[in-house]
Amino acid sequence: MGAEDNPVLSLGCPHCGETFASALRMDPRTFEAMRLESMIERCSICANASRFDKGDYFFIIDEGPS
Repeated sequence: MGAEDNPVLSLGCPHCGETFASALRMDPRTFEAMRLESMIERCSICANASRFDKGDYFFIIDEGPS
């Protein structure tokens, strides 16, 4: 991962199927080390709230403005 890469903790919405950024902001190493039972997050696209477990989260690379 280069200095220009920005990993964004993300989720897949079970309602609309789109990927959205989590409300949690952290790097992959910190996320791996933390304990997380479950969280309710609201999709920024369809606005539906859903419960997510740690295994539902994944990182995508935000390459910034193009």
